[in-house]
Amino acid sequence: MDLRRIRYFVVLAETLHFGRAALRLNIAQPPLSHQIRALEGELGAQLFERNNRRVELTPAGKALLPEARTLLAQAERAGAVTARAQRGELCELRVGFTSSAALSSVIPQLIFAHRQRFRNVHLHLEELTTKEQITAMLERRLEVAFVRSSSYPDLPATLTATYVFEDSLVVALPPRHRFATPSLPLSAKVLCDEDLLCTGKTVVPVSMTRSSPCVTMRDSHRELLRRRVKPQQFSALLPPVSA
Repeated sequence: MDLRRIRYFVVLAETLHFGRAALRLNIAQPPLSHQIRALEGELGAQLFERNNRRVELTPAGKALLPEARTLLAQAERAGAVTARAQRGELCELRVGFTSSAALSSVIPQLIFAHRQRFRNVHLHLEELTTKEQITAMLERRLEVAFVRSSSYPDLPATLTATYVFEDSLVVALPPRHRFATPSLPLSAKVLCDEDLLCTGKTVVPVSMTRSSPCVTMRDSHRELLRRRVKPQQFSALLPPVSA
């Protein structure tokens, strides 16, 4: 059905007067009469009783009126939703993040600010390593990725990076370790020859200058390492939120 004819029908049903209905619709009376007759022909039912003194809804017209109002409201909502989607206000945003980044205060604040501004955008959050996020971005499985730049210094040319915040690392030492002295300053150079234990998601800048590689563990391996590795055997390099 023609939505214009439905709107004409609703206005005439509300005014029950061709002259007043035409005035509300900002059209002449003859075109209004023509469109109403065309709608009746399309539906195969008389919608109005007309005579020289008054206009009344027929039983068919009374039955159509609530349905016609619903149809017009749905059409209006459809137009509004389409416009909002065009403006980027109604969609899904897929966001990747590293485990330690999620525990910082910056990322939750950014997500909260986005939610306040774009309430109808559904956020899909996924924890991934930096490498996994870059791959997901290239495969268009993510729109945004919170990655560690030192883990992936050379981004593909198709991706654009923006600096968000700077994080730090701390070293956890056994109580009797020779460096376990609060007054002793530690540096990457000092740790170069230490046996370090770190998670697979932890950025280890000293590993590039180390004479021997770090022992890395993934999340799924942590419990196994807790059972088999003695605390005094390794130092651990962790994000502050993990320490």
